[in-house]
This record gives sequence, structure tokens and C-alpha cells, in this order.
Amino acid sequence: MARAPRLRIVSLCVLLLGVTALVRAEGPGAITGRITDPSGLAVANASVTAVAVNKAAGVRAELPARAASVRSDGNGSYALKPPAAGDYRLAFEFEGFERQEHAVTVGDDPITLDVRLELAAIPQTIRVTQSVGDNPERESKPGEVVFPADTLERLPVDRAPERAADMAPGVSARGPNNALVMAGAFSYGNLFLVDGLPANENTRGLSRPFFIQDAVLETRVSTASVPAEYGRFLGGVVQTVTRSGGNTVAGSIRITVTNDDWRALTPYRGDQTLNRRLPGWEAVIGGPAVRNRLYYFGAALGSRLEQSRTLAYTRGNYTYSDRELRYELKGTWTPSASHTIRASYFGIHSSRTNASTGAVMDTASLYNSEAPEWLTGVSYATVLSPRVLAEARYSRRSLVYKGAGASDVSLEGGTPIWDRSRSDARFNSPQGCAICQGSEDERRNQDIGANLWMSFPSTRTGSHAITAGIDVFQDSRRTNAYQSGSSYRVRATRSIIAGGTIYPVFLPDRTTWIYWQPIVADSRGNDLRTYSAHVSDAWRPSGRLTVTAGLRFDFSDDRDSAGAQAVQDSALSPRLSAAWDPTGRGSWLVNGGWSRYVASVNSNVADAASAAGRPATYIFDYLGPAVNAGAAPSVPPHDALRQVFNWFLAPGTARVPRSAPVVPGVNVRTDSGLGPLHANEIALGLSRRLGRSGSVRADGIFRRYLDFYATRRDTSTGKVSGPQGTVYDLALVTNAQADAERTYKALLVQANYRPTTRFQLYGSYTLAWTDGNVDGEDAAVGPTMVLTGDYPEFREIAWNAPSGPLATDQRHKLRLWGSWDAPVPKAAGRLAIGFVQRFETGLAWSAVGNVNPRAYVVNPGYVTPPTSVQYFFSPRGSYRTGTVSATDLSLNWTHQIPGTKKGQGFVRAVVVNVFNRSAAIRVNKTVLTRNDSSAYQAFNPFADTPVQGVHYGFGSDFGQPISPSDYQAPREFSFSFGIRY
Repeated sequence: MARAPRLRIVSLCVLLLGVTALVRAEGPGAITGRITDPSGLAVANASVTAVAVNKAAGVRAELPARAASVRSDGNGSYALKPPAAGDYRLAFEFEGFERQEHAVTVGDDPITLDVRLELAAIPQTIRVTQSVGDNPERESKPGEVVFPADTLERLPVDRAPERAADMAPGVSARGPNNALVMAGAFSYGNLFLVDGLPANENTRGLSRPFFIQDAVLETRVSTASVPAEYGRFLGGVVQTVTRSGGNTVAGSIRITVTNDDWRALTPYRGDQTLNRRLPGWEAVIGGPAVRNRLYYFGAALGSRLEQSRTLAYTRGNYTYSDRELRYELKGTWTPSASHTIRASYFGIHSSRTNASTGAVMDTASLYNSEAPEWLTGVSYATVLSPRVLAEARYSRRSLVYKGAGASDVSLEGGTPIWDRSRSDARFNSPQGCAICQGSEDERRNQDIGANLWMSFPSTRTGSHAITAGIDVFQDSRRTNAYQSGSSYRVRATRSIIAGGTIYPVFLPDRTTWIYWQPIVADSRGNDLRTYSAHVSDAWRPSGRLTVTAGLRFDFSDDRDSAGAQAVQDSALSPRLSAAWDPTGRGSWLVNGGWSRYVASVNSNVADAASAAGRPATYIFDYLGPAVNAGAAPSVPPHDALRQVFNWFLAPGTARVPRSAPVVPGVNVRTDSGLGPLHANEIALGLSRRLGRSGSVRADGIFRRYLDFYATRRDTSTGKVSGPQGTVYDLALVTNAQADAERTYKALLVQANYRPTTRFQLYGSYTLAWTDGNVDGEDAAVGPTMVLTGDYPEFREIAWNAPSGPLATDQRHKLRLWGSWDAPVPKAAGRLAIGFVQRFETGLAWSAVGNVNPRAYVVNPGYVTPPTSVQYFFSPRGSYRTGTVSATDLSLNWTHQIPGTKKGQGFVRAVVVNVFNRSAAIRVNKTVLTRNDSSAYQAFNPFADTPVQGVHYGFGSDFGQPISPSDYQAPREFSFSFGIRY
């Protein structure tokens, strides 16, 4: 990167806008700040020019006679005094960086404006911010948006990075448990970074909340043409950048007040609220320990949530609570002009009362848990020459889940019962075990890496910006994954709800199943490592064209929880993109690219064949005395289970296996060729500047996902013998063959328009198709296996795994947002009104049940052919959840604190879903067959066309929500207030 020889390193982001509101400079009307590059280093000798703007009649005319110009010093700082008050456009320029413009209004008060310049040779982004100039960046990249925190503060949105990402095109918060789905990938396949440190949890791949909202500077969302320096992901990248200390002591204090009673009720019968006002708090402070050398930054957040929640089906109410404390500490040291050392520490401690897993029908299925967590990192950056920058970094994260699951290990109190007639809604006991040996879930990772940036701005073939780096990432998890307190669970034929009691119905007609899931060995903790190297070159042969070519290499070396080799695989990820300005004036810009993304192997997949900490699963038909079979049930759950186990454990009982058992390490093994998932992408974009007031961009993206995790068990995999000499069919954990598919096609549109200085408008729109026959995940474990190769003679793709719209397919998603600065007297402060309009169509779902194909296939020699395989009774994706639309409003009022130069008080009020619109976003999908009820007849899935009411039927709540959380969030009000100084 081109810089002046006396370039000095400073902290990543100093004197940040949201924290340092109303910071004063000496002398009225002065504009001061600091200029940094993308890595946080100071940019010395950069040109800063202020040109007066005439806004009469809405026309902006430059008046050169009233211009002023300065250059930044060796610390990147500048101080500019315009000749008079008025409106100005500030231009920041330096060789090798993109020109950047900002609009400011100069009055009697000084202004602080810090600027981060972007490399000219690297494609940039449309920045969604009130302070950026009218033009789109010259080389905006498809599929990336930047959300500054001060912009989100003005809007009625949760200021968490995930909620910012949901505003971007190509992103949907409609995955399992509302997880982010990016570019049609699985929700566990995204990469989340906080200040460059990996922040994903280990199994579901979800983002961990290592942020305090008032400490966030910006959130970057990338869903296409992602550079080669980013890897170990399949969908997209969400980067959160937090603030750092500067040469001025600054900070903020915020109190946020919520009340469950300030929300409207959903249409679900039994929904109710809890009237309890709960204040939360945030505090942020930063400043110099030694000016221009050593900076500190700290932030903390305390929150408490209490809600009235409603049980599924029984409609009983209980109080759920969640308490959380978060904190962040950061220090930046610049011992000399060429060296910067930065250290950070993030901590979280959360505790939940009356938590649950899945849909539960009674309070006996609730539990209390806690989850202490921390993330720490250190980095060192040095300027080797004016055109070469190097950085090394290290990070480590630890998370421990405690208390999740049952506190009773008896057969009666520690066995959950699942109601098969209600999509396995559960009662009697929580899933998992909180007090069993080794049940604490320890999840850790660490990352070490180094990067080198080199800039060659003037060569015979044009300019080059080269990035190269290496990275070693380690992911580990240690837990004994108990499925219940007793190691048993029972799937009841159905249940009867009467007088506040749930009566399980256990029938001896092969519709009640007993699961035994023992842990045979303690987990030693797995060890999943990815060794990576990457290089890329952003080549600019002319002022109109930039071509970026990159290559990433990843080597996976994974050992499972027993210490055995699980995966050893390598993959190349080429990335190629180009940006062309056909006019040379920035009015139009054409982008295109081809990329391959390779994920790391998921922790649950790496452990799938390990006997250490993983349960074996044996399934038996219940053939004992019928329980609660009559119209007037009388046997409550504990007594009913006692009858079941009296029969099951009695000497001489003929226990009939329902299907092949799953015994990790014995009849389930890892294929030697198992590797990570990957995706191939083609992207093409076109952007247009809308005069001086805005821009619009459209990107087309196509992705094909490959190498899905799968179970293969056929005549070629053979048989194995267990420790007692029992013979089993061998199953291999492998990658799916050609009969599995998943594609994503999308048109992504972004626009921003600012007709006046008081009003700004933004929008994003996604038109997308996510198709194939691999849904590939659930809320409990993350990845699920493709089963088309598991006993393939007993399946047929047409009815077992047809192609069509997948579970995350959402055709339309629209976000419109903006803010308006109301014209109030200066003495009254400043008043900004923000709005968000949301519209998104529903998700696809299907009518799917299970059938027994065993009687219709000649067994080719399997020991235990399957008795339950998936059958689609409707075309895939033929149903849709409800269309969600809502209007959200916010009001932000700020006022200078009397007697202070840089103190500011503020109030923020938010109302979401102002008109209280309602839509079902999740529904019951129960389909019953002879496997579930003797009321239905068996049929030949290979030859017969099933008839509703004869061969199958729908559950009583089919297509209906089963709890208040299955509806879109109703109208809700909250407010916060505080000071900035």
C-alpha cells in the first residue's frame, strides 16, 4: 500500500463517531479528525479539501473561491478551518486509495470527522451511512453491504450485527431457530468475525454475541465474491468491528427499559404477557493512557429478560428469564512509528431459567442453565516499507454449557416422552442430562495467522495490490451427549390432554417405540484443525478496470472425540472477480466473478463414528400391555412409564428391534474420503449512479452446493461384528453422490437515495430460488445426513427425496428504511425519525411422513432392513408459511447537556410492527401413516398411490402454529436513554 515514508501506526478506529459525539476542537468552526487505512494504520500526507456547496433550489454548485485544503500529519491527524460557516463537501485523497467525500455543515461549533480510506485496487462497497457522499464507491463488489452503527442507531432495529445482516439482500433470518441463511447455504455454514477474531460456536456455527451494541462501529455483510483471505465458510461472512480508544476520553452510558407487557398478544390462544419493567444498561469508555502511544477502551452490558411463555398444545403459561453480562476490554500500543500491538478480551456470562429444547408440553420439560464464555485476541502489525504491511494475530475462545437437561436420572422422572401424533412434542422430562458424568458441554477454538499486504501502484502493466497469508484454526468440543437423564426416551403413539394432565398412550401395535441411547465411553474431546494459505492480486491495468485473482488452500486434519483420525482432506478455492467502469466517470460499473468456497468439517459430523461421548441408539417396538388406550385415560406419565419398563426390562421379554441400531465405532464408521462441503458461485453485477443523490445496484448470483454429508449403507459396505458377536450392516459417514442437489439463484438489489439533507432512503430486495432435495440441517444438531444411499433398494428418489423448493426457500424479501431529521429549533436539540418497512414471503414446506417398505422389497442380504423411511405425500415445497409484513418506527432525540462542551443526552424510542400484523412463520407438519397409527393401512410406496384417509392422514394441528413463537413478532415498544460525552 502506498504511504508516505513517515507513516505512523495508530489504533484501528479512534475518536469514533457514535462514542465521541460532540467532541470539541480548539477554535470555532474547525474540522478535525484522523485518517486511517483499512488495517487501522495512519495515512500521512493525505489531502483534505473542503469545497463550499450552494444548496439553493436544491442545486449543489462548487464555489472554488471558498475552498480550503490541508494535509494529514505523520499521525494521520488533520485540522482544517474553512473560511466561513456553511455547507461543505470534504474530499479525502491519497495515492493508492479511493477518493472519499463527506458532506458537513460548519457552524460555530467544531466538528470531528474520522475517515478510513479504502484501497483503490480492491473492490469496495456501497456504504449505508448518512455521512458518506452521494456517489456509490467506484468499484462496489457484488453481495456486500456495510452498516455503520450510527446509522442503525437512527433506525427501529435491534442493533445486534445479526439484525443488521438481515437488512442485507441475500440474507434471511428464517433458518432453524431463526438463524441466518446467507446465499442459500446452510445456516451453520457462515463465518462470523469480531474485530477479525472467529466468533462462531462449534456445532450449529451460529454467531456468539461478543459485542456491546454501543461499542460496535460497523457491521460488514458479504454474500458473494468474497476474497480468498476468508475461508472455512459456505454461505457468507459477517464482520463486526468494535470501537477503540483515541486521544480524547469519550464514552457513553445507556439505560434500556423493556416490559413483556408492552407487546401485543399473538393470535395463539393462551398467549399472555408479564407486567414487569426491566432496565438494562450499557457503558462505554475509551481514551489515551499515553497520548499518541497507548490507548484503552472498555465496554459492558447488563440485561435481564423476563417473558410469559406458553406451552405447546397444553397452552399453559410459565415465566422464562434470561440474565446476561457482557464486557469488552481493548488496549492499543504504538511503541514506534512502524509498530502497533493490540489486545482485546470479550466476556459473556448468561443464565437461563425455565429454558427448553424443542416444542414442550409441560413444565417438567424445562431446565435452568448457564453458559460462561470468553474470547481473547492479540495482534501485531508492522510497516516493513511504505508499500509493505505485515500482521500476525492469535485468538482463543471458550464456551461451557452447564445445566442443560434433566436433573432426574430415574426411569420415571428422567425419560422424556415424545408425542408422535404432534410432531414429537415432548413432555415429562427435559432432553439431555444436566447431572450425568461429563455432561458439561465444552466448546473451544483457537486461531493463529499472519498476513502480508504489498502495493505496487506503478508498473508497466498497471498497479497491483497483493495479499498473502497463512492461518491455522483449531476447533474442539468435549461432552458426553446424553439424550436424557435415564438414557431412554419413549415415542408414544399419541397423548391425551385432560384436566391439566398429559396422559401418554402406549399401544402394542408397533406404533410406540422405545429408544435406548447409552454412552459407552467418555469423550476425550475432538481436535479439528484447518491449515490454510491464501494469495490474491488486485490488478488494475487501467483506470477503468480492476481484476482480482485469488487462490486459497485448506488442509483439514480432524480427530474425533476418541482420538481417531476422522478427516484428512485438502481443497483449493480459486476466486476471480473483475470490475469495469465503461464510461470512466463512475456513472456505471459492471462487476463479475467466479468463486469456490470450502467449509470446515462440522464437529458433529467429525464425531459421528466415535463411541466416545456419542450415544448408541437401539430402537424397539413396545409390545406390552396397552396404556391409556380407552377414551377415559387414568395413568399419568410416571405410572405409564413404570408399566412400560416393567415389561421391557422383565426377564424373558422378547425385545423386538425396530430397525438397525446405530453403534458409533462399530457399525458406523467414517469413510476415508470424507471431506468438507463446498460451493461454486457465479456472480454478475451492475451499478448506476443516480446523479449526486444516490445509487442503485443489481447483482445476479448462482450457487451450486456439493459434497453434502451423507450416510451410505448398501451391499458394497458389507457387515461387521460387535463386541458380543452381533452382526450389523456397516454404515459409512461420507459425502453424497450425484443424487443429492441444492442450488441458489438470486437477484439482489440495493439502492440509496438522499433527496434532501434531512431525508435519506435505502432499500434492499431479494428475488431468490433455493431448490434441490437436500434440506441438510435442523435446529438440534446442525448438519443432517443425506440418506438416499442408506439401504438404497428400499427407497426411490421420486417419493423419498424429490427435488423442489427447499425449507429455506423464500421467494421475495424487501427492506425499505430511512430517517428524517425533523426541523426543530436548535434550542430543542435534534430529532430524527426512523422507519423500516419489512416484507417477506413465506418459506416452503411439505407433507412428509414415514412408511415401512420392508414388505415390498426383496432383501438383497441386509441384516436389518429399514422399517421407516421418508415419504413425500405432496410435491416438495407445495405449502408455504405466511407472508410477513410490518412497519417499524423509531424516534431519536439528542440535546447538548447545558454547561458542557461535549456532553449530550439522548432518548431513543422504538415501536416494532406498529400495525400489529400477524402471520404464521412456523406450523405443525404432522403426517400419520400405518407407522404411527393402526387407523391407516399400509401401502406399497413403489407401486401404489396413497389415498388420504386410507393410507395417511394429517395431525389435528396440521398447518397451524403450535405456540405464540410460531407467529411473527407482534407490536412491541421499548425505549432507552442516556448520555454521551
